[in-house]
Amino acid sequence: MADGTNPSTRKRKATSPAADVHRPEIPPSPGSSISEDSSISATGRWLRGQPDHIEHWLRGLPDPLDGYAFDDEEPPHRPLSVDNCDINREKYSWYCTSSYLDALAASHSFPTSSPAGLTDYDETYCSAVLLRPRINPDLLLFHADVCDSLAGQSEYTIMMSLHIFVAPSAEYQYMLDKEPEFKGLAEYYDHPWIKTMAFDGPPPQPDHTYGFHPSKFTKFQRRKLNMNPSGEFYHVAKHDLWFPFLTSHCKCGRRAREIGERAALHSMTVAMQAIVNLYRRANRAWELHRTIRGFSIVYDEKSAVIFGHYAEIDGQRTSFYRDVIKKVDLTDETEKWTCWRFVLNVCQYYSSSFLQQLQEVIDELPDPAEAAEVRPGPAGGGGDSTDAAPSIEILD
Repeated sequence: MADGTNPSTRKRKATSPAADVHRPEIPPSPGSSISEDSSISATGRWLRGQPDHIEHWLRGLPDPLDGYAFDDEEPPHRPLSVDNCDINREKYSWYCTSSYLDALAASHSFPTSSPAGLTDYDETYCSAVLLRPRINPDLLLFHADVCDSLAGQSEYTIMMSLHIFVAPSAEYQYMLDKEPEFKGLAEYYDHPWIKTMAFDGPPPQPDHTYGFHPSKFTKFQRRKLNMNPSGEFYHVAKHDLWFPFLTSHCKCGRRAREIGERAALHSMTVAMQAIVNLYRRANRAWELHRTIRGFSIVYDEKSAVIFGHYAEIDGQRTSFYRDVIKKVDLTDETEKWTCWRFVLNVCQYYSSSFLQQLQEVIDELPDPAEAAEVRPGPAGGGGDSTDAAPSIEILD
């Protein structure tokens, strides 16, 4: 993996339990691309074309100077310790404690590659998705001077200036080119995953979350998934965003970048937990072993890191890991569009194959309506199925 662990330190078997399962085809690269030079360069023109929720997200952020102590103001003798985290935003407070990684490890989630690492196929597939060229947008605003001007600025300013170049909107991309793969993808900006069953800590709250709208699943598939009367589900981040597969976090400052990577690890561990739970219900958990089922991006004003998240399955034990797919220098003219291309390639190509796999697994789950029909009554006989059936909410 580029910029990840040394391949020579890891031994991989020629085959793995997941070797025979359905694999998505690696899309061919287009034969041409165009220059990013164009006369369209006004930020206001871009903002007027964005969905309303982007403006709402930006308006909902805290005051740029509220709750921050900038790195250039701290004494030079101050130790570089997460216990001295000066980020007071509530959504990141849990990740600032020195015991956070211990708590995560207790849940078998680790901020490193696993000893075996990803399968060879997944490494190749990620590289192909990552490097597949796309036509760069007709915007002249993303150049080295933009990144230089953001040095020492708040996260609010950095997100305002860079987010569209690092984590573009799949919904907006569908409005632009009508590619069918983008239709039905759901996004949220800075919203907590209030419907999910988090394994530990607070609900995840990435700066940007990508997932599937419930309409991507049939009525029968939704009925098989929604069996929890409490209203919390492993796979539901928001009522209209299921199975999140990509998140992004913007953090600035030396310690804050580490906190952002912790938050990304927590978010995608919760997302991976939903996938493992689903596959275990269908007795197919072995298919997930060392295969990527989610991505995250953490960035600041100068650079970004793209992670791939996966699980290792050992009987009933599940451990979660992440690999560095790519470290990106946003000030380098040859690399600056890497995250932008990667996000859209994941949304267009990876999400389609991922959705197909989810649908196949869900189809194998028992139908709760059929189970209710044969459920015995109070005396052990065949009671009224309508009395015994659980309350199932279908999310539309």
